[in-house]
Amino acid sequence: MTALVSDLVLAHGHACQRSGRGKGCQVIRWSQCRTCGWWGELWDGDQPPLSDAEHACDPEDAARYQQTWRSGG
Repeated sequence: MTALVSDLVLAHGHACQRSGRGKGCQVIRWSQCRTCGWWGELWDGDQPPLSDAEHACDPEDAARYQQTWRSGG
């Protein structure tokens, strides 16, 4: 069996707190694997958690993700 290569990309979004003074939006980040659809933990800062680098794709998850992606969701 051939091992799948994880294709991790960085993603980002904004989390907003709406009540109270001095509360606004902040950028949150996470890693996402384009091979199997896995999402890493949310993080704030310059570097993703080391555990993201240890991600390995499950062949069944990757096959389902690729099939869903090809069929348009």
